Amino acid sequence: MTDTFSILVVESNPQGLQHLVGILSGAEYSVTTAVSARQAFSLLFSQSFDLILLSIQLPNADGLSIAAQIRNREQSRTTPILLLSPPDGYDSLAATGFAMGNVDFLAKPVPSELLLSKVKIWVERAKEFRKDADPSGPRGTPPTAITESNLKDQDSRNRAAIDGMQDTAILWEDSNGFVVASNSQVRRILGYQEREILGMHASEFFSREDRDAGVPEWELRTAIEKGRALDERWHIRKDGSRIWGVGLVTPIWNGPGELEGFIKILRDRTDQKITEDLALDSEERYKRLLDSTVEGIFGFDLNAMCTFANVSCLSLLGYPDEQGILGLDLHLIMPHGPAEGRPCQGRDCVMVSAIQEEREIHREGEFKRANGQMFPVEYRIHTVRTTGAVIGAVVTFMDISERKRTEARLKAMERRFAQAQKLEAIGRLAGGIAHELNNDLTAVIGYGELLLDRIDDPLLVRPGLMEILQSGKRAADLVRKLLAFAGKQPIVPRPIQLESFLKERFPRFREAAGDRVQLSLELDPDLPQVFSEPTHLEQAILSILANAREAMAEEGSLSISARKQDLSDPAAAESLLVRPGIYDCVSIQDTGRGIPVEIQERLFDPFFSTKEMGRFAVGLGLSSAYGIIHQCGGTIHVESRPGEGSAVQVYLPTNLYVNHPQDGERAY
Repeated sequence: MTDTFSILVVESNPQGLQHLVGILSGAEYSVTTAVSARQAFSLLFSQSFDLILLSIQLPNADGLSIAAQIRNREQSRTTPILLLSPPDGYDSLAATGFAMGNVDFLAKPVPSELLLSKVKIWVERAKEFRKDADPSGPRGTPPTAITESNLKDQDSRNRAAIDGMQDTAILWEDSNGFVVASNSQVRRILGYQEREILGMHASEFFSREDRDAGVPEWELRTAIEKGRALDERWHIRKDGSRIWGVGLVTPIWNGPGELEGFIKILRDRTDQKITEDLALDSEERYKRLLDSTVEGIFGFDLNAMCTFANVSCLSLLGYPDEQGILGLDLHLIMPHGPAEGRPCQGRDCVMVSAIQEEREIHREGEFKRANGQMFPVEYRIHTVRTTGAVIGAVVTFMDISERKRTEARLKAMERRFAQAQKLEAIGRLAGGIAHELNNDLTAVIGYGELLLDRIDDPLLVRPGLMEILQSGKRAADLVRKLLAFAGKQPIVPRPIQLESFLKERFPRFREAAGDRVQLSLELDPDLPQVFSEPTHLEQAILSILANAREAMAEEGSLSISARKQDLSDPAAAESLLVRPGIYDCVSIQDTGRGIPVEIQERLFDPFFSTKEMGRFAVGLGLSSAYGIIHQCGGTIHVESRPGEGSAVQVYLPTNLYVNHPQDGERAY
């Protein structure tokens, strides 16, 4: 009989295996290795070992289940097993391991001195077995009396260790789940004396909800199928109170396919559960508070990574859930960079630098949605500190798109109102000049016509008088246009069926557009009647057509369309500086070169023209059109972009009340 002590080391981790073999080889032990459960059993079937070092963590296998199967084999029923467990898994595994007998534990990583001292104990015990063993018996099998004595001593030590485990109740159950034994801790944890608990079914320790859901049966079934069942849930004590228990159930086998029962290890984690629930409850209340705000809120750390987001933030940024934004780089949400324009990265970020310096930030900018769309926001960044150190920041922001649109509308209204005031002032001046000039022109034209009738020699004087007369008539036309712009012409609005009005005058409009321009007419059905003076309205449209024709240097197209426009909303009416009501909108759209923004603001100024001033460029065409439409209670609105043509929209009231407001009412 050789004195060599043989050890089987079962470890799947190459570095761990090499470490163990290096320790044991130096002590002159016979070491055999296996990297899987299958390889280990293959070796156990072919030879015997004095000690088995078995890792709890093996691929596709549970170390405790393998240890139980080793114990179920006659050849290895008493072979010592040294289980190598994870550092944090000892308490939950120790009771099950000790119950097998001849089992000890070491936590990884395994210290050399401790491993050698453990092995030395088993070596000395094996020597005692061998010295008194029956020579004819199998190698390593001690005499019956000695084996039972040693096992009894080992079982006593294991029992003391099991009873001394704090916060852990251990139940031995038969194959049907009835308790056949327990440790002393069941009295403190479940409230039962050891004799009271005998014969009780393990399901009685579950809540009614779990019993109804079949959890006790699932626990035993899972233990049989997978070698263990681990879960956390509420358990019921004898007095009806509840404890939060972490339970581990493992099966006990007598042989292949022969189930003896189960071991259930139940650890009391009620205090920990209450603490966690309080923390979660506090966190949930905090989250509900954040989610109740309309402002978007998110946090980022000093590496500029997003750490949390509330519901409003996800909605405003277009992310379906929090997982889509957690860990996202801050610059994908709020793009910015240093002054030199290069991209920010982590702590290089100007925002992160400001937070580290604990500078509060409040400004307007643009954020980026998940789909890449930019939108305007007003945001604040607040520093977050813990234990005296800055750890990140919280960003609160609001979508100010509507505010920006409102500001743009107000600015546009202010420009139009200022334009209207300017035109009104110019109109008063033009009206005064026109009246004075008209008096003199009346005399010039009158005397010119009188002289033509009385002159003795028409051939000598007539050409000069004709020139005087024509100049006077042109000046009179200029006066008429000035009066129209100033709104001083006598206009008596009357109902006009706009559809028939436009159709009847379409030939004149076509003639005004010219041969090189294609003119089209598109009218909505059932246009309501408008109130205006037909001759003046025709003059206004002709002036607009003439201006559109001049905007197209070569061939182009003009379209005249009319539709009903509801401006009953005071805000919509005020944006166009008209009274609320129903209007007909006549739109004259060209395909010309468009109107620059700086020129649009002066379109209706009298004597303003982009053409050379002269006989055909007096600059009163659009001015007189504006005055006519304004005097009827309507307005003219221009939309244009350079290179995209222009659309002049003429709004005509459908209610006479707009033209003649009552006393005290505002007239635009």
